[in-house]
Amino acid sequence: MELLALRMLDDVRKIIQDGSRSSKIHIKKILWKNGSNFTKEDRIKLNKTFDYYANFPKLKEAWIIKEKILDMYNNSKTRKEAQTKLEHVIMLCESISTYSRTMKTFVNTLKKWKENILNYFNNKTTNAFTEGCHTKIKMIKKISFGFRNPFNYIAKVMLAFVKTNEIYHTI
Repeated sequence: MELLALRMLDDVRKIIQDGSRSSKIHIKKILWKNGSNFTKEDRIKLNKTFDYYANFPKLKEAWIIKEKILDMYNNSKTRKEAQTKLEHVIMLCESISTYSRTMKTFVNTLKKWKENILNYFNNKTTNAFTEGCHTKIKMIKKISFGFRNPFNYIAKVMLAFVKTNEIYHTI
């Protein structure tokens, strides 16, 4: 969910910087950084960014939404508290989605996956490990394109998931 919020923020940034007179300003790093980890210099840089792009309030609104989602994940102790924060984020998105296609897509995704998002707060588990394994296997599949023997592909996938210290102990 956090990654989706970052992508939404980056989409808004790209649209603004493509239409702006100066797209050479690198603001992605400061926008993606977690606001709770900001230094004094980061705050100043962020405020300068918002001042520079004052004609584009969507950028600041998207950043605020990203921060509220991070706050929901990092600071919510119960599902009920997270639900309140998520509903607030959805209302905030809907209030500005009338002129942003990116925001409309984002809020529709939040509504569609609301229960699944809130299920995280039942026991604080994710499917990140499974997704990582899936991505690793897909990468190996792309690299292994053209293997004639399926056993070589299977061996390559299995080898990718063996820890290096296990290999040394068997030698």
